[in-house]
Amino acid sequence: MKVTVKFTPLIRVLTKTDQMILDLPENTKINGLLKVLKERYGERLIDLLYASEMGSHDSWASIIIDGRTSSLTPELDVELKEGSVVVLLAAVGGG
Repeated sequence: MKVTVKFTPLIRVLTKTDQMILDLPENTKINGLLKVLKERYGERLIDLLYASEMGSHDSWASIIIDGRTSSLTPELDVELKEGSVVVLLAAVGGG
């Protein structure tokens, strides 16, 4: 199945693209997609998503799946479908 993945500016620095279309096996869930992206871009991508450099794997980042926003946590495992659009947002902190 084909899934479109879009990257926000901070992640684009790593991926060198604003979006890509991946051909994934049927019934792939978001964690499967993240595994594919980690294999392609390395642990740095996961660090950007989960704010690892801030010592956290809490829900710092958000992800948009087919227009619905959700907190990105290691436990999130939404099933993707043909034509899904996933927007990965880098974790942010402030204060």
